[in-house]
Amino acid sequence: MKTNTWSIIACIAVLAAVLAVPALAAGTDYSYPKLDNSVASQKAHIAWKAAERETGMSASIAYIGTLNGTNTAALESLLAQYREQEAQAATLSTHTGLDNLLREMNPVNLQFRQELRNQMAAGRGRPAELKAQVDAAVKGNPALASLESTYWSTRTTGELANFDIRVQRAGTVLSNLSAKGYDTTQAQAKLTEITALRSALESALNSHDRTQIKAVQEQIRTLFSDLGQIVKDLQVQVPQDRRIQFHINEGNRAVARAEMINADLQFLDIDTSMAEQYTGAAKADLAAAQAALDADNFNGAKTSLNAARQDLKSLAQAYRDIAARYKSDATTASTLTATAAALDNTAVSMGSDA
Repeated sequence: MKTNTWSIIACIAVLAAVLAVPALAAGTDYSYPKLDNSVASQKAHIAWKAAERETGMSASIAYIGTLNGTNTAALESLLAQYREQEAQAATLSTHTGLDNLLREMNPVNLQFRQELRNQMAAGRGRPAELKAQVDAAVKGNPALASLESTYWSTRTTGELANFDIRVQRAGTVLSNLSAKGYDTTQAQAKLTEITALRSALESALNSHDRTQIKAVQEQIRTLFSDLGQIVKDLQVQVPQDRRIQFHINEGNRAVARAEMINADLQFLDIDTSMAEQYTGAAKADLAAAQAALDADNFNGAKTSLNAARQDLKSLAQAYRDIAARYKSDATTASTLTATAAALDNTAVSMGSDA
């Protein structure tokens, strides 16, 4: 597979997850589950790309050493620093930790490239010769080929396992719905469509074609979204108390996600005071709604639930404001914007039939 030695390893953003909408009845909860077991895949990718970069650095230093009037001391120091950072990846176990490590590694990459340019100028090096030496070190390198193979194997195993888990959970939901008297014919047909795509996903992963993989993943996600809507539509006759409970649970899930996002933002030294204020308000209003529902005070529960909806809308705006302030960080801005849209959708859903 063709690789680009000079590319900076891309960071994987995990600040926000999709705020999924489950079905109402107990034991019939369904959404597109967030399965955070892809850390192994990210670590394998970092191991491959970092080793590729390190190999390119070493080859570059060797070439600079053949030129007159150059000094490789700074390059060797940066390479040593890069290797120390590279070794840290094996000790990390979260996406956040790995993403932060990548942020620390990228400046070292940039410093190395600048120093390389300086030494090339000092020694009147030839870019074509440098490229040929780096390519010779990277292409056909057995160690790098092994790391690449490990990455794709790890990713394929993880994504197929996630697919199987989601299908199994969906099947359990439909079985529970059927046992409660719901007609799950349409939902089961949709799940059959999804199940049939497993071989396409496996084939795409084995091809290592990222465009093909993305296309199949989008198709699967769309079908799961359709399935979630079918399951939700099955339950239009659910009693009022269950509908209210569903929306309280829906709001609590949104709050739990927001608390995770706020923690990640704080870790990045981003001011979350307004986001925390609205998160806390939503949490309190949802607790009040739950207390009213437990006391069979449906009107009181609906009033508090509506207040929670407004809190979530305000929280969405708070995230948009943060995104606007940090628009120079494209990853953070885009994920916060997506999270705000998801919160708006959740707020709308919470008031749809309560």
